[in-house]
Amino acid sequence: YGKVKIEHEPTSFVGYSILRDRSRRALTINMAAPIASAAKEHIPEYVEGKSLKEMGIPEGAKLRKLAESLELEPAVANGGSAKRTPLQRLLQSIVGKVRWYEKCDPELTKMLHCVSSVATRPPPEALLVAKALLASAYDNRHRGITYGGGGLCHGARLTANMYADFRMADGAAAALECTADSTWAGRNVYAILLTLNGGAIAHTCKMMHLLVDSSMESEAVATGKAGEIVGYAREIMRALGHAPASPTFVGTDNAANALIASGRAIPSRSRHCLRRYLTFLQRVKQGAVEIGHVRDTENPSDFLTKFVSKEKVAASIRFATNHGNAVTKQEASSK
Repeated sequence: YGKVKIEHEPTSFVGYSILRDRSRRALTINMAAPIASAAKEHIPEYVEGKSLKEMGIPEGAKLRKLAESLELEPAVANGGSAKRTPLQRLLQSIVGKVRWYEKCDPELTKMLHCVSSVATRPPPEALLVAKALLASAYDNRHRGITYGGGGLCHGARLTANMYADFRMADGAAAALECTADSTWAGRNVYAILLTLNGGAIAHTCKMMHLLVDSSMESEAVATGKAGEIVGYAREIMRALGHAPASPTFVGTDNAANALIASGRAIPSRSRHCLRRYLTFLQRVKQGAVEIGHVRDTENPSDFLTKFVSKEKVAASIRFATNHGNAVTKQEASSK
């Protein structure tokens, strides 16, 4: 097996740093070292203390507006050079690295999607967004995602009706659960946030490559994709000897979507899109999933599809990363 080695308690793996606190039954993963290395390579002035403003990079609302306005440059005309430009090479290098780090930093997901969408033919301003993303990753490089610890949510999300008892302030559940969201305003995207043992084990924002007639149908796509990833996760858990004993909760902030996906209602004016629910309804019938309505203000996957308020971003990040239970380097080294 070449260089494969066995470690009883590894402290790193393929770029991840692994920090444990067995007394609290908590484990934190981050990519602090690779992120710091990339920042020194691509934004050395920021690492040395310059602000984004001093580097001519927008922040806050201006940065978000710039990210959402990014458009592909026109394709190369016949006979023109198809070689990558220096801008393309630099942007793709930064985006490729940030995409790797984003696995343990959901805060990067939405803006990374914006800049990734134009990486093949980027406008000049895309590089500013990419550098701002890397600066954000650098600032939060030690946060990572934590699994376990105290105070995890153990209550049932659904009781007697489709309206879930779901509040981000309670934190992610110890059990496997998923929330999904989508947009319906032109360049539609869907997002999924899958959590287990208090932290995100999968999160994504993807372009929706199809036309939909309503917000309910858009949410149906997101819910269907959530059902797929839940199916994979449940099978992995079963193979590891920890098969879930009850249906996995899937949350949506669209009440009509929740009613149809749960099998509680049959639409009268949207029967044409019922086919999108077929597989998910089969999962419900098999007892693999259950779906409930989560208020928009409490949906932690919402910030993956659109830019939301600072307060909601902060609440969503706390939910997805379980940062309150994070293991510090000092705690890990003292065990």
